[in-house]
Amino acid sequence: MERQKNEAGGGASLSEHLASALTRAHANRPVSAYLLLAVFIVTVLGTQVVHIRDDPMRLAQFLTINLLFFYLVIAWAIVDCGRIFRSYIREREAAFKHTLGEEAFVQQLRENLDSRDLGCRS
Repeated sequence: MERQKNEAGGGASLSEHLASALTRAHANRPVSAYLLLAVFIVTVLGTQVVHIRDDPMRLAQFLTINLLFFYLVIAWAIVDCGRIFRSYIREREAAFKHTLGEEAFVQQLRENLDSRDLGCRS
């Protein structure tokens, strides 16, 4: 099969392109995306609570599992927000150092401002 493809001079097939695209998409997708999908699935499966209201022990187990799942999702979301905030701060500091943090740029800015008479001095 590989030999026939090389002899024909063809490129990758559509399925190979799709497989590589899915691989790249899964590499870039955060865990939060999968947890969001899991929340919808657990919510739909949670409708089964109406069928077990006669057995209090089973109801307690069911609610405990659901509440534990949602607690873990909320905890992961808080951790994810912290990670996003740290990334934001790091990028903001890098942007500052790249522009206003360079001493040559600040010196040139001072010289340009000193050379102009802005008319706002009394």
